[in-house]
Amino acid sequence: MTWGVAGPRGRSGSRSGSPSGSALGLGVGLALAVGAASVAAVATVAGIRLRYVVVTVEGASMAPTLASGDRVLVRRTGPAGIRTGRLVVTRPPTDERWARGRRSGWLVKRVAAAAGEPVPRDAAPALRTRPEEQVPDGRVVLLGDNPAESLDSRFWGYFRADHVVGVVVRRFPSDLR
Repeated sequence: MTWGVAGPRGRSGSRSGSPSGSALGLGVGLALAVGAASVAAVATVAGIRLRYVVVTVEGASMAPTLASGDRVLVRRTGPAGIRTGRLVVTRPPTDERWARGRRSGWLVKRVAAAAGEPVPRDAAPALRTRPEEQVPDGRVVLLGDNPAESLDSRFWGYFRADHVVGVVVRRFPSDLR
């Protein structure tokens, strides 16, 4: 039998009392496992942050559904994930009129019509004179739940679908603000 190497029955011997190869291997294996778990945890958190974002509502445009200070969880999505009736978070219009005197930041609105759906002329006066019968590709009609406080498609017409950040999937309880 060779000393310092595991024998046929899994025993290890060493004349000098130094750690055996299997003990050293266990330490290296444990370090690799901990490192891999750490990398996996960081990757998971990064993946979640790329997929979801928490947004704080500002203003009264979505009352009574959402109040100023409410926090919502938003799942990032592309234009294909936009559905009528869903709450979405969008970047504001890039229109020069919006930039004058308007605060920057994301908007929370409800989808009134998505691409390919009938133009809701009664709900959005800015769209009443548009010739198309259906919302054009790449566009969406967004309305706030509180018309008196909302700057939305009633005034600005279509919003760009590629400006939609994502869909609201959950409102956090008020005590978590």
